[in-house]
Amino acid sequence: MQQAGFVFGFMMVVGIITHFSWGFFFDRVNRVTATAVSMFFGAAGYMSMYFVPSPLDFNYLPFFALLSIGSATSIAVSIGLSGQESSPQNRGSIMGMIGLFGAVGIMITQFIGGRLFDAWGPSWPFIIVGIFQAFIMVIAIIVRILAPGGKEGKQKLAKNIEGWPDDQTMQVVDYIKKENAALFLVTHNEKLASECNQNISLI
Repeated sequence: MQQAGFVFGFMMVVGIITHFSWGFFFDRVNRVTATAVSMFFGAAGYMSMYFVPSPLDFNYLPFFALLSIGSATSIAVSIGLSGQESSPQNRGSIMGMIGLFGAVGIMITQFIGGRLFDAWGPSWPFIIVGIFQAFIMVIAIIVRILAPGGKEGKQKLAKNIEGWPDDQTMQVVDYIKKENAALFLVTHNEKLASECNQNISLI
């Protein structure tokens, strides 16, 4: 029990540190890129369980750390990516659906994982999850190459908006409609930003 508690505590500490540090990385890269990186850690961590003969062996703590990093970052990217790509009026509904499908996914994974545990061995539930995460990583890389969207487009939009006169608020809103972008307005003109944020719900 003491060994199990140590491993569990070690993974919790790694997860807390990951959540804290991941935010800095997440805010500085395209979130599709962050998704690919997260899925890489997740796939590597889950599939590394194939090489772990016992969860109580401290020699495999690096594998447990990798597993904890992948688990922590995968939660963050699902919320962050949807927040980037969804419109303000639909964001709450999308977050709710993420939670719903996440709960359904956990139930399905537990059901299938339990059967794989009995039939093939204790590492196979982890391996299957790792394979799915590797698949998502590949899809994220393809999307990043073919249709990155997101942060770069918003930065360009913010530059174009910045400095527009106060009396052109509705023109800014029309511009956003035309570009079909900008979840948030980034501008040094606080009055303009406030007025536009009030009108953004009309878009």
